[in-house]
Amino acid sequence: MSVRQRSGSAFLYDESSADIVGVRDPDGSEFFWARTPRLGAFFDTTTQTDGSGAVAMTFNTQAISRGVTVVDGSKIYVDRAGLYEFQLSPHIHNTDSQSHTFSLWGRLNGQDIASSRFIYSVPSSHGGSPGALIPSQNFWLNLNAGDYVQVVWESNSTDVTIAYHAAESGKPVSPSLLLTVKEIAVLS
Repeated sequence: MSVRQRSGSAFLYDESSADIVGVRDPDGSEFFWARTPRLGAFFDTTTQTDGSGAVAMTFNTQAISRGVTVVDGSKIYVDRAGLYEFQLSPHIHNTDSQSHTFSLWGRLNGQDIASSRFIYSVPSSHGGSPGALIPSQNFWLNLNAGDYVQVVWESNSTDVTIAYHAAESGKPVSPSLLLTVKEIAVLS
């Protein structure tokens, strides 16, 4: 990290990110503090289908965004290099009378991330209700400023969806998926 002090200011700035990282006292001593971590929380309020093949999950609602943003509905951008933790919880439904598979994986700047695929078995519908599965998947990535990540999914059946549930009497909305992104460490 390269630090500089702006003329007339006691604050110390990281030259690469322009973040305030400390102060310099008149006696010349310096005090540094931990940077505010980048983070984002996003969810979607539509039912998503895969049609015929791999599709990027989309997010239409931003709950929190500090240095992490969603562009074009599916591209999760970071504005600072660092180690980031992604936690994803999709609400998967299966309306068929037999179980089906659901796969998800990551893409970094449009390219599949090696060894990032997870495969789930979604139970069949039963008693008039769709089979449901809500996995919680975490992954960590070293990212550069300006990198973007997408989460891609597919199923072996069009009966499998990432399902949204509208509010019901006394019950709030159930988003189709939730994603949180948190910076774990700043990389130099």
